[in-house]
Amino acid sequence: KVRAYHHWVLLPLFLWLLFARLLDNFVSTQLLSDIPAFTVMDNVVTVGNLATAIVVLYWFVVASWIIEVSVRRTFAGRPSVDAGIVESVVTVSRYVVILAGVLLALNYLGIDLSTLAIIGGGLSIGVGFGLQHIVASFKII
Repeated sequence: KVRAYHHWVLLPLFLWLLFARLLDNFVSTQLLSDIPAFTVMDNVVTVGNLATAIVVLYWFVVASWIIEVSVRRTFAGRPSVDAGIVESVVTVSRYVVILAGVLLALNYLGIDLSTLAIIGGGLSIGVGFGLQHIVASFKII
């Protein structure tokens, strides 16, 4: 079981720890992580914040892949389970886990997520009005 996840989980973790250890011998990683990289919405994003956001997003993508493989292995070959339902569960769970990773990575970058909530609220009102017109076009027989 460990070999299946070796390239996605253990190898990057080992390389990250090795890189951090070697880099710490030459340059202080604390000083390196405090270097400003760029500014987003009046927030200075440092190299440390950017690296943390990338690592967090990577681990959430790997977690979504592990969940996908686990669900497929669990329900593969069972005649009582419809393949479409398994694909739906896999797709929805992958999107939810990756979305959570993106939101957490944006939080590490210092981006205020309340602005995303306002945008999401406006989009859901627009989708609601669009669905209202679609449902109104159906005729009851």
